Amino acid sequence: MGCSEPRAQEDLAYSKLSPFVNEVFGNIVGETKCCLLQKRGLLEIKGSDTIEFLQGLVTHDVQAFHENADRKALYAFFSNAGGRAMYDVLLYKHGNSVKFPAFLLRCDSQVITDLTNHLKRFQLRSKVDICQGAEYESWVIFSPSGAVVLQYPTASLDILLLKRDAYERPQ
Repeated sequence: MGCSEPRAQEDLAYSKLSPFVNEVFGNIVGETKCCLLQKRGLLEIKGSDTIEFLQGLVTHDVQAFHENADRKALYAFFSNAGGRAMYDVLLYKHGNSVKFPAFLLRCDSQVITDLTNHLKRFQLRSKVDICQGAEYESWVIFSPSGAVVLQYPTASLDILLLKRDAYERPQ
């Protein structure tokens, strides 16, 4: 399967300009489409020790990522004690608190329970809360032409968080 081909139907719930998208994002220009990433789950990690906690567990520099305001996401791996990659995730900054940093981790929904258990093994006395991001869903907005124009007040942030109860899922 080439890069431009769509994923399998069971992987993406496709919605072409649904009323939900028009309501939430306002005026969508061109051939913009959106997909619910049904096979992706979210974990939320927050607390005063979040950066130090993640720093020792992932393959990238979480401190540098946190300090760089221009970076919105970070692709990383969690490894076992022998260095073998176990889980791949996308880390997103969540919230603006310097004292209590928070991240959303997006991963395959089939491993989210295993990843949660893996993280809790290392939690010990760290001041972090680890919970499944049940009130969030992963959506992607894209255009075949590559240009996505959203007229939404925070569209310049690249990542927009909406709580699940803020909308009714399109049918």
